[in-house]
Amino acid sequence: MYFYISSIIGYYKYRNKKKFWVKVGVAKDVEKRFKEYNTVHPTLYPTFKIDLPKHICLNLEDAFKRYLNDKRIYESECYEISPSEALFFTTRCLSHMGLLIYDFIDSGIMTGNNNSRLYFLNSIYFGKRIPLFELTNTLYKNKKKGQRVNSILYYKKVKILDKSFEKKYFNEFDNSNIDPNIFDKNNIFLHFMNEFDNYMIRITNHINTLDKFFSTFNELTNFKMSISENLFDVLSNYYYFFENNKKIKKHFLLDIKFLDNKIKLTKDINRYQALSDLRKRKIIAFDYLYDRRGPAGRKIKSDPYQLKRDTYYYNTTLDASNIVRKKLIKY
Repeated sequence: MYFYISSIIGYYKYRNKKKFWVKVGVAKDVEKRFKEYNTVHPTLYPTFKIDLPKHICLNLEDAFKRYLNDKRIYESECYEISPSEALFFTTRCLSHMGLLIYDFIDSGIMTGNNNSRLYFLNSIYFGKRIPLFELTNTLYKNKKKGQRVNSILYYKKVKILDKSFEKKYFNEFDNSNIDPNIFDKNNIFLHFMNEFDNYMIRITNHINTLDKFFSTFNELTNFKMSISENLFDVLSNYYYFFENNKKIKKHFLLDIKFLDNKIKLTKDINRYQALSDLRKRKIIAFDYLYDRRGPAGRKIKSDPYQLKRDTYYYNTTLDASNIVRKKLIKY
């Protein structure tokens, strides 16, 4: 399932300022959904689409309705914000679930039986896309089992996005339409990825022992989610290490510290279980951070974030000043 953010649907001028609006939503096939929209709005396209489990997509959609209700156009899924503002809010929401937004592109050319994919951090975090790692899928025929084709995954961390990568991923035959100039040439997380490296080596080794890479859709979804949550830990470590360095952008440090603090204050629950439960629930973080009324429900000292409760409470709308509301959608 995908959570998508559309391109700008339209705008109008108010006090010499342009007011934009976009649509957000959930779809299994985003391209098909936008073909339907194009019958009414021919130039509309998805600016961003994020691959997530259905329940998280629906909770993101709900968070837009509750926390950006002042930006909502009537009862629709259109909001008076720009695509980048919608992405910023989405990223803040996902940070409160311990998840990070990453993207990838496939190599523009096939090299023998190899098909490579370059994974990189979305530019919402640092202004440029950060190269992270490569996964190469090598196909070969298993002679002992007749003509059956086997696949082997290879993981490789990227250090520098050099010319060889540009030829591989940004050549003239590449259909990704991604400009290599919008990438940072260096992997700034290189020295923070040791645990991630160990995880990826373990998981790819395990996958390579299977008869099929992913026998079910859920296995594929879990693999994508595990990359997101493990990369979130890499980002967190980077933020904490450079916490006092004002030259380095850390737009989501507040959200990461808030999440860590709430989990630490909750007794008798581990981080894994806490994040697992949060991803199944409606997003409540901004009730705690910004709502003048404070969070809904009874306050329990040993469980300040309602992590251990079967029944949890949340505010249906946000009561906050305009200055505070801007923090939801802008740096």
